[in-house]
Amino acid sequence: MANGRVVHTADRTIGSRQLAALLPPEVLARPGYRALADSVRTLILDGRIALHVRLPAERELAEAVGASRATVTGAYDLLRGSGYVRSRRGSGTWTELPDGHGPVGAHALVGAGGYSADGDPGIDLAIAAMGAPEGSLADALARAAPKLPALTRTPGYHP
Repeated sequence: MANGRVVHTADRTIGSRQLAALLPPEVLARPGYRALADSVRTLILDGRIALHVRLPAERELAEAVGASRATVTGAYDLLRGSGYVRSRRGSGTWTELPDGHGPVGAHALVGAGGYSADGDPGIDLAIAAMGAPEGSLADALARAAPKLPALTRTPGYHP
């Protein structure tokens, strides 16, 4: 699943299919290097791709998005030039922020495992929710329970 989800993986790598799933449909329909770079930059800035995550190899991403390798190379070059990724031959391409730029959401500050860079536990308030008022969940379930058998015979949502 992609939309709205932050990518934190154990090995700090995002796969080509995973990244392609995060891209908007218009980029996938007509992948140009500027549009691809802008989309990846946006994903980094809003925290859907975490910082210090290894991006897919150029060939893999090109295949996943249906673009040429030159398109992906151009996008990575733009991102490198603007400071959103760094690359080293043999080590891959990794996300980062340019000097002087901070993450947009609180979730971008918290690394994998829920801890900040200084080791303190982090709470992502961008996706936090208050608890339900006392008794409201039990009341809602009690009112819904008698209706469930009839609802399970339907196919679900209708267009």
